[in-house]
Amino acid sequence: MRVLISGTTGWLGGELARIIASDHQVTGLGRRPTTIEKVTSVQADLSQEGAQKTITEAGPFDVAVHLAGVLGTCTFQDGMEANVNGTRRFVKAAIATGCKKIIVASTVAVIGTVAPMTPPSKLPMPADH
Repeated sequence: MRVLISGTTGWLGGELARIIASDHQVTGLGRRPTTIEKVTSVQADLSQEGAQKTITEAGPFDVAVHLAGVLGTCTFQDGMEANVNGTRRFVKAAIATGCKKIIVASTVAVIGTVAPMTPPSKLPMPADH
């Protein structure tokens, strides 16, 4: 199976790629090069329009797993561009390659909450949290 995984320079994406690379053709997508053995590296920044073209040119893929994102260490606008629009670009590009199975996962850390001990006091979370 041909599998595209975003966020392979991060912990979760990297571990997933490492585990399944022995049985599947894995392409790792990241802003930095992926250096995992048996994983093809594709560099693209999902917050940029050109990422979609880069992904479609790397395809086709049978499965796409989106694990990339920026954490709460950026501006609100940069976070929206990477996490919301970046997810949209990833999904559209995966579909364009003929992908029929897409998995999207995230973390509460993308909205600035990094530990279960500090949950948001109000949902939806206000922009000034």
